[in-house]
Amino acid sequence: MNGIKILLSLIILTIGSNLRAKNSVQPNQDRKKEPPTEQKLSTITPVPSKLKKFMPSRHNQKLEEAKSGDFDLVMIGDSITHSWDAQKDFKKIFQNIRVLNLGFAGDRTQNVLWRIQNGALENVSPKVVTMMIGTNHLHNERKNHQPDETADIVLGIQEVIKEIQKRLPDSKIILFSVFPRKDPAEYGRVKALNKKLPKFADDRQIFHEDINDVFLNQSGQISKNLYLRDGLHLTQQGYATWGNALLPILKKYGL
Repeated sequence: MNGIKILLSLIILTIGSNLRAKNSVQPNQDRKKEPPTEQKLSTITPVPSKLKKFMPSRHNQKLEEAKSGDFDLVMIGDSITHSWDAQKDFKKIFQNIRVLNLGFAGDRTQNVLWRIQNGALENVSPKVVTMMIGTNHLHNERKNHQPDETADIVLGIQEVIKEIQKRLPDSKIILFSVFPRKDPAEYGRVKALNKKLPKFADDRQIFHEDINDVFLNQSGQISKNLYLRDGLHLTQQGYATWGNALLPILKKYGL
């Protein structure tokens, strides 16, 4: 009887050892690799801005401003749109139009998506929404940052438009071409993006407009008097030029 018990114990120990050996990873044996997790495209993934100067203070300020009254026009964009607020002729240029400026310095499509999904359009019902976004995707390579692909930016813009339509189904949306800039490589990427933008227009709710010629001289370069030294942001005269080109377009769409 004892012999049988000993034999059974040896069999159990042998089976257990074999199972452990089968499931263990030997020194030169690779573990079975898990399939890589699919990373969602950054241009369509809503994230808040990293610029603490404007987040959350400016976002919250604009949420409160939206509650203060009706607006004819909502402007969505980055620092180029944002800086309208600093122009002394802002009220004069838009004297008969109630404007909510939702431009934020540094914004890319993912930041615009986050703002919209976090209340930016909840208390407004404008006749017209203008949008110019994309230039911050197109900077030359910097530390921990590379320019985004044109196709990815287009997808981001598409998602922003969908979010606007969802919340403002009765508003007309005017998508503007991204303005010219001085750096040749960056401007080349701007041109590539701008070629894709007319496809968004359905000429019912979504419209595309390009006023870039007003910022260029006869040689096709940016007019220096309209741009700051960085060749990206506009001077006061640049904003006056923008306003003169913008007002007839707004009038065309009912403002």
